[in-house]
Amino acid sequence: MLRYLSSYSGLTRLTVQGAVSEVPSEELALADTFFLSVLSKHAETLVYLSCSATLEGKWGFTPSSSDVLSRMPRLETLTTSVNMADMRENGDTVELLLDAIPNLPSLTSISISPSTVFFSPSPVS
Repeated sequence: MLRYLSSYSGLTRLTVQGAVSEVPSEELALADTFFLSVLSKHAETLVYLSCSATLEGKWGFTPSSSDVLSRMPRLETLTTSVNMADMRENGDTVELLLDAIPNLPSLTSISISPSTVFFSPSPVS
């Protein structure tokens, strides 16, 4: 899917729900590819972007995705997530996201939700 989305530009609506891989290193690489290669191709034309994750990782908003977000002049609606750990530790990620708003002149709606850490249950002995 990422290869196809990076083969052209011009999307106006995009919804991506992470996680797509059970292997953490693969998941991080896929998210990096999405934000650096795919989303950049469509930044000028996107009007609606929903990119969030229930579990912590890179599929929601991170400091490394702020650059591409700031290059979306037509974006009207943004739905994203922020890692709960980032909010607890220092809040800089949320502040960075809010600081990006002035660079989004068409933005009329933003929704931010927390991504949480996945805890697998311990086996019962």
